[in-house]
Parts: sequence; structure tokens; C-alpha cells
Amino acid sequence: MKTVPFEEIREDSSDKLEFVVLTPQLALVSQILSDYFGVPVKPAGANPSGQSKELTENFGGILKRQTLYYIENEGYSNLAMIWPWSDETCATVKIFRLNKK
Repeated sequence: MKTVPFEEIREDSSDKLEFVVLTPQLALVSQILSDYFGVPVKPAGANPSGQSKELTENFGGILKRQTLYYIENEGYSNLAMIWPWSDETCATVKIFRLNKK
């Protein structure tokens, strides 16, 4: 993921990566996320399900225009969220790795 041209990196730790990209970079970001996670649990434009709301409640929730990826792998819950900005110029991408509950 770090090969994507970022506008800003907000956090980069072993368990969280949060960054901002220009909207034209979203196709590349989505492809990288899909290669790891598979299809989104909640694609942009779909109403959030109960599961989507539960998975994201500790991270600001999820809205209809946002995208959520989720997978459990090697004892961790991994999730990624794409939050497009309202002016459609950029998007914030948040990727988390958590110990499975």
C-alpha cells in the first residue's frame, strides 16, 4: 500500500495506517485492498448492514458512500475503510489490524 502516492500520512504504526489520497488514486487503492481482502463487506453506495456498523463502531462508523473491507487472518481481524471527502477531491483510507476477540 505504501507505493500509492499519498497526499498525507496521518498515522503509520504496526497496527494502523491512515492516509489521504487524491480521488484518481482510489482505483489503485481499491485494487490493492481487493487483492488482500477480497470484495468489500460494504461497498460504496450500499446501506451499512448491522455487521458493518458493529465492525466500525470503534472507528467512527460507516456511511452509505464509504467502503469497508474485512478479513480474519492469522489470529487478527483486519479491516480497511475508504472515506471519500464530500468535495470529492480526496479520500481518507484507514487500515487496522486487531487481535481477534
